[in-house]
Amino acid sequence: MVTWTQLADTQITGAVSAVAAGQTLLDGWIDLVGGVWSTKTLWSDTTTQDYLSSVQESTPWSGGPLYRAQSEDAKSGRITAQIRIDFNQTIYFMLRANRATTSSAFNGYLLGIDQVSSKFYLHGFAVVAGAVNTAQQFVYQPLTTQPANGDLITVDIQLTQDTATTSSMAIVVTNTAGATLGSITITDNAIVNAAALQNVAGSFGVCAYSAKNSNTAGIKEIAVYSGDAAAPSATAYTLTGPASLTVNTAGTYTVTPNAAPASAVIVTPACTLSGTFSPATTTLPAGSSSAVTFAFTPSASGSGSLSTTNNGSLANPAALSLSVSSQITAPSAPAFTLVASSGQVTVTVSAPASTGGAAITGYPIFVGTSAGGEGSSPVTTLSAPGSYNITGLTNGTPVYVTVGAVNSVGTTQAAEQTVTPVAPASGGSIAVDSPAFLFSPGNWCGDNGRVGSSLRRTWNVGAYFVFTWTASASPSATLHLGPSGTGGYVTLYLNGVGTTVAATGDITLSGITPSAGNVLFVILSSTPQKARWNQGGNNIVVSGMTLDGGSSAGVSTAGTKGWIKIIGDSITEGIEANSNKDSIVYGYAFQVLQGLREQGYEVCISACGYSGYLVAGDSTGDVPAYYYVSGSSSGSGGTYDDSKSRWNKIDAGVSALDSNNHLSSYGAVTTEPVAVAVNYLTNEALNSVSKSDAQAAMTQAMIAHRAAAPDAWLFQIIPFGFYYSTKYDSSWLTVFNNAVSAYKAAYPSDTKVTTIDIGSSLSNTIQKNMGWYISASDDVHPLAPGHALVAPIVQASIMTSLENKKNQSYTFF
Repeated sequence: MVTWTQLADTQITGAVSAVAAGQTLLDGWIDLVGGVWSTKTLWSDTTTQDYLSSVQESTPWSGGPLYRAQSEDAKSGRITAQIRIDFNQTIYFMLRANRATTSSAFNGYLLGIDQVSSKFYLHGFAVVAGAVNTAQQFVYQPLTTQPANGDLITVDIQLTQDTATTSSMAIVVTNTAGATLGSITITDNAIVNAAALQNVAGSFGVCAYSAKNSNTAGIKEIAVYSGDAAAPSATAYTLTGPASLTVNTAGTYTVTPNAAPASAVIVTPACTLSGTFSPATTTLPAGSSSAVTFAFTPSASGSGSLSTTNNGSLANPAALSLSVSSQITAPSAPAFTLVASSGQVTVTVSAPASTGGAAITGYPIFVGTSAGGEGSSPVTTLSAPGSYNITGLTNGTPVYVTVGAVNSVGTTQAAEQTVTPVAPASGGSIAVDSPAFLFSPGNWCGDNGRVGSSLRRTWNVGAYFVFTWTASASPSATLHLGPSGTGGYVTLYLNGVGTTVAATGDITLSGITPSAGNVLFVILSSTPQKARWNQGGNNIVVSGMTLDGGSSAGVSTAGTKGWIKIIGDSITEGIEANSNKDSIVYGYAFQVLQGLREQGYEVCISACGYSGYLVAGDSTGDVPAYYYVSGSSSGSGGTYDDSKSRWNKIDAGVSALDSNNHLSSYGAVTTEPVAVAVNYLTNEALNSVSKSDAQAAMTQAMIAHRAAAPDAWLFQIIPFGFYYSTKYDSSWLTVFNNAVSAYKAAYPSDTKVTTIDIGSSLSNTIQKNMGWYISASDDVHPLAPGHALVAPIVQASIMTSLENKKNQSYTFF
């Protein structure tokens, strides 16, 4: 439906004198010929009223038209006029006219009321190339109700451009009482749809044809309207394009205006990363709403933003976040180790230092019996760093192994290594560096830094080790623990059967299965929360295993999917979990640990009671806070103090980082964890520390973990009680969320960051059921049933991200 916009409404209320050619007669109406139009008192109205009228013209559309200014030209136009009619003179209304005066090529529409045999007829012509004849006449129809000669009537003519090639017209004639004297609607008319008159804007005008030399008809009022929607002018534009690029590879960006600019607009792109634009600027053409493009070729990797400005006062779009990766190449060679045992070799593969810019899709293991004789077919391909046992080998015969890393570009193989399978050690003392021992990653020290043959030491509740052997028909085995004064307790699971004992000395194992393989799983289940840091008296030390002469040490193989670090406070440590007694094996962390090991992961529990990001650990406060920041403002900035922090340490003087400053399982490079989960802020909330420093510390710890484990998932666990407003101020949940949001805002391309949330309902259920799900003594530490409620949520969240699985289970002894 056309919306009509009035351009002018001219009423004749006084005398108007003729003007020269091309001059304005009145109210924007222009007499093109000059001296043709003026006002007059008509014979039919002698009460001194003036009417706009014309001198006699035989071809008035060229010899005496009165036009509106060309700035008002329209494709769809309307004229409404009040006129005195007369048998001797016809006033024609002109629409979509081309303003020609004497040209024979004149185009336009002429419509009026003419007298034929003493009756008034509606008639109209489509004038193409100056032709005004019956062949071009598209309407010739008498008025249904005839007015008298000299009556005052109103004529309403509407011309609409319906499509690019068709137009329609509606004409209505009424008297002064508003009664309709005649009307007609014209559609699908070949004359009206003459090609020369379609989809072009033309002028409004009037002209008069006289049968005799007198001005007998005249106009009292005339209004003109445009039905052309005003073309919107651009006010803004959008910027779209890729968020990820590769160095030296161009990306195409598109600039699209929200309408056609009134004049050409130059758009200038810019990027915070180095690179080149082609072209350096791009132009949005005037009158066009089409998009334009430019290319950006980055010359260096990094994260930044790409933005545009313009010289046309258009609103600029928001900058696009941009991540540029190095040019994709084949990965660097993976690291691997070989451990020989009887009839087999264990290959442990670590990720390469560089992925080449593309995901590693596999680690093929090649085996041969001579140097360089591995061949081209791997014995297996690991999907992730881990271990694989090559079995069926001959003791005493060397084995040659190489391992590759594969991405979309190619495969890079590590240098060949060789090792010789040996018959098992029979009986005697088995040292801690034997392949029969497997210690949990990330929380043991040795007599030589983090390794050595004499001992392994830890203070971390949740640290564990595995010992595998084949027992004789009359077996015996003694595990050597200490020191004698430690307050630590260990829980031993021999072939799945558990018992908890003090770690103060040698432990003679019972329940060994004779003449069969046996597996011992030992976990530090509790220690007093004091004298633990800096090789304190409540550490435990493992110095080996003694077997009877008929038994032989085996090989304990690590999970093939990497390791996960879980960090927390006394809740993670299992304080009060065992009916108000301390034991991690009743806590969520142990249940998650066992579930993850069942799925092929090893786990490091790094927990310390009383501690937090800012709060020192243990009852004596001698364990450093996890990540100490002070002097922040509104949750950002501040100063990090490494001397008061332990995030990068296993114990005083023992780094948790490798030579590349990455978290490492046992000190070697390229052994970073596949995930880091942190459950802190409870002690900050309970001790009313600075919320700003706590938020800053949490965000900066996430940044530190990302730098130390570039490919790991980062899980932030909302403290289990934070939805219980009776115990914890709700602002601490805001601190947690703000810290995560600040990290994501700073690193928007990091997709391996997520939050683990047990939810308000479960949080309140645990907190409100004191003595059942949570300790009645402090309403802080969950009991075993409370831990059992949260464990599957934590494990499922971790597994869903790591393996994109929907349904998870957890397993615990």
